[in-house]
Amino acid sequence: MRRKNPNPNFAAEESAIDKARAREDLERKNELNDLRDLLVDERMRAFLWRMLAKAGMFKTHFNPNAAIMGHNTGLADMGTAILNEVLEANPEAWISMQQMAYKKQIDDAVLAQAIEDSERATE
Repeated sequence: MRRKNPNPNFAAEESAIDKARAREDLERKNELNDLRDLLVDERMRAFLWRMLAKAGMFKTHFNPNAAIMGHNTGLADMGTAILNEVLEANPEAWISMQQMAYKKQIDDAVLAQAIEDSERATE
């Protein structure tokens, strides 16, 4: 908690600071509410997952070339920012995104196996 300054000359500044903080809090609350509304849509969760994957969130950033590694780290930092927004707005949406991605991996593996089996059958 902030201590009130006994000097009356600063009363107007303290009031302005309090108003600015209240405005910032309201803006942040509105941003999170907007994101919560978007995260209800499965398509938005799938889109965000793709963006996290493109940002390199699910792979190593290491590269022997320092410039490439710096680039990869920058992308991952943006991915981390997106992830933190999702987690702050709606942690359950993150769990749902992980489950969707896992189901897609399983479906892709089953499809790949079916294609491989059909190719063997035609030989």
